[in-house]
Amino acid sequence: MKIALVHDYLREYGGAERVVEVLHEMYPEAPLYTAFVDWPSFAKAPEGKVELFKSMDIRTSWVQHNWFVKKYHSPLRFLTPLIWESFDLRGFDVVISSSGWYMCRGVVTRPETLHVSYIHHPPRNLYGYPTGSVAQSPFAKAYGVVINPFLRSYDFATAQRVDELVANSETTRERIKKFYRRESTVIYPPVKIETNSPQPSLTKGGIIPPLGKRGLGGVINKSYYLSVGRLTYAKRVDLAIAACNELKLPLKIVGTGREEGKLRAISGPTIEFLGSVSDEQLAKLYKGAKALIFCALEEDFG
Repeated sequence: MKIALVHDYLREYGGAERVVEVLHEMYPEAPLYTAFVDWPSFAKAPEGKVELFKSMDIRTSWVQHNWFVKKYHSPLRFLTPLIWESFDLRGFDVVISSSGWYMCRGVVTRPETLHVSYIHHPPRNLYGYPTGSVAQSPFAKAYGVVINPFLRSYDFATAQRVDELVANSETTRERIKKFYRRESTVIYPPVKIETNSPQPSLTKGGIIPPLGKRGLGGVINKSYYLSVGRLTYAKRVDLAIAACNELKLPLKIVGTGREEGKLRAISGPTIEFLGSVSDEQLAKLYKGAKALIFCALEEDFG
């Protein structure tokens, strides 16, 4: 049985990419089809992830060789039908798509091919949910009024031709029902239980072993707050920063993203940006934190 994996694009390493990683572990021989790969941006992924993805059989679309469309893929999102329908998947028996706002489930398959689509969220920009800060500008909103009706129709149509829809949470399942009028099965994204389970030897007295060469370690006494996630507008990390600035509380921020420069600019001396960290380092940071601050707007899974 021949299986193909499909993902929106590879530019940052986040929850959606973790799902792709696990799908690759399950089906290591399956090629990964994606719109494009931005390796310079993806280089900020945790240690070892870039090498892992480069070892995969990644097959990109024509966007990979078109710098203009690749750079401005968001405003040029009306091209998504041309991108996904350019792939030839006739040789596969099963297609598993990892679909977010770039609607990669739009790939065309044979009638006899089983297409299962794992939905991270219906495109936020099409249904009034918070997206990037640029999208809040008057020009972007006016532009959306023009192209979003077409993209909503396309989004709905692609959801109808998929054989099975899988949601990453109950929230996403409800949105699939609302916008696509279809039922879906909830399968939560994978979590390494053995990494995140409490370990008395690490947590007793709040003492955490050193985290390694990145300078994240030392003796931690549960005196800091923690924020974890992509540094994008919808995650609203700026609210956590503003609160910790005002109260002069230590805040450690894990993650990278397009808003990082803006967030650094508003951060005071008690705010620390750690970038990408390994799963082991992240587990230790969770164990050493006084609390997790999560301010995301209309979060689907988180």
